[in-house]
Parts: sequence; C-alpha cells; structure tokens
Amino acid sequence: MAPDRMDMAAEVGAGIGNPVIPGRVFHSPWSLLLKGTRTMQKKKINTKALTSFLTTSAFFMSSISGIILYITPQGRIAHWSSWTMMGLDKEQWGAVHTLFVLTLLIAITFHLFVFNWKLFMTYLKQKHQKGIRHRRELAIVLTLTLAVLVGTLVNIPPFGTVVALGENIKDYWAKTEEEPPIPHAEDMTLEAYARDVFQVEAAQLIALLKKNDIAASPEDRLVDVADGSGNSPNKLHDLLAEAFVNQEPSRPVATKGAGYGRMTFAQLCKSLQVDIVEATHRLQSHGIIIERSGDKIKALAERHGWLPIDMVNAIQ
Repeated sequence: MAPDRMDMAAEVGAGIGNPVIPGRVFHSPWSLLLKGTRTMQKKKINTKALTSFLTTSAFFMSSISGIILYITPQGRIAHWSSWTMMGLDKEQWGAVHTLFVLTLLIAITFHLFVFNWKLFMTYLKQKHQKGIRHRRELAIVLTLTLAVLVGTLVNIPPFGTVVALGENIKDYWAKTEEEPPIPHAEDMTLEAYARDVFQVEAAQLIALLKKNDIAASPEDRLVDVADGSGNSPNKLHDLLAEAFVNQEPSRPVATKGAGYGRMTFAQLCKSLQVDIVEATHRLQSHGIIIERSGDKIKALAERHGWLPIDMVNAIQ
C-alpha cells in the first residue's frame, strides 16, 4: 500500500477508536453496514415470488378463518357467552376472513394482469383461432358450477347436507350455552336490563355489583360491565339472578333477529317459557298443526306463509 493511503487508513482508524497499525486497513462497523445495505439494494425483490407467497398465505388464512366461521355459534349465543376461539371472537374472525379473502383476490388479480396478462391474452387468441379443444372438460366444469349453485339454493343433498351440518353445529352451541333472557340483552343498559329482566331498580343491580367489586352506572351496557370485570354477559347475569331468585322471572320479549327460525318447536317453547302442549293448542287455533317437536320454526312458518316472529307471537 502506498504511504499516503496507509496514512489515510491510519487516520480513519484513529478517528473511530480503532488501533492504528501501519500497513493494515481497518473497516468500521458503520462502513460494513453501509456496504451490506448497498449489496441488498443491488438485489431487487422478486415480485413474482412475493406474489406467490402472498397468494399462498392469503389462501391458507382465508381457508382457516372460513372453517372457523362455519362452526361458530349463532350471533346471540356468541355475544352472550363471549365465545372465542384461539383468542378471537366471532366478529374478529369475520374481519380476518374478509380481509384475507380480499388480499387473495388482489394477489390473484396482480398475478394475472402484471405477470401473465400477455401470456393469458395470447392463449385466448390461440383458442379463439383454433377453437376450444377441451370442450368436454369445459362442459364438466360449467355443469359442476351450475350444480353447486342450484343445489345450494334449492337445498338438496349433498349441498344441503353441508349447510345442514353447519346448522347442526350451531344448534349444538345453542344447547350447551345459556340463551339470553332477551334478544341482544348484552347490549342493554343496566337500567333497561334491571327493568325488563328482573323488574327492579337499576340502583339495586349496581349495589349488588359494587358488593362484588364491580363498578358500573345505569348508563353502562351489560357487555361493557362484563368485559370490564373479566366476565361474560351470561356469567354476570347468573350473578345478578342469584340475588333476585325470589323475583318472578320475566317472560322473554319477542323481537325480530332473535334467531327463532333456527330453533326447533321444542326449543322455542322452552325459550318462551310456554308449555309445549299449550303452545300446540294455540297454534292449532290458527290452523297450524305441529306433528314433530323437532321441526324447525322457519320451516313451519314458511309452510303456512308466516314469518318465525309470527309463530312466536301466536304462541305467546
């Protein structure tokens, strides 16, 4: 090394706190980091590989979230029991599924229009000029697509069986978890909850909660109080119900969106606190004959041109 370059290297080394040894060049950590950064900049990101990995991960996540949504309980049960799976509730799994499906669509669109558009258009032109060679395969695919669509809408096996299986899983949750006394009860304020469920003043509920070290006010929603105390709404309800066990229980209020259509006739009678024989007689007065207690309310209502809520009102 030339003397002037050796002197320069020695001065640089001395400036960064490195020992100065004549005849040897020392590289500081900063210069090595800068060199590595420049090397990375020279290597461009492989966008095709990036898109392929993104498509795969989005497909995997959308599949997993879709399966979980398939087995989740009905909304009223999930909200009332604070249902979660792998730490996420039903709304969070729905959001995960929606965003990853959207990511999958974007990745596939990007892969087609950016990387394979010319190849795709060339393929279509060739097929247009030569004609479709695999007509049988195309016809099979179109037939299968139409069959799945129609079979799902008409609810015939095996397509209806898959849907029915999901409904049965949701019904299982309804059997194992407690139903709310009033539809969407978790969204009610404590004042409304005390009045409509226990027929007491809100101050009595708040006093009871205070004895259990739970702070609340009449304007607070039941679900917010439950979350703040580390409980689910149904656990908090059980706590309150024990104190008002001598109170006459309120009869559930029939409202739309309460999931009555998914219930069987027997489940509906239990939910409405009406004897099944008495409910059968009340429906018979409207010309509706109940043959099996396991029939779904939705099917019974549609058979007579009613809505599920009409069945509920007739029973009550």
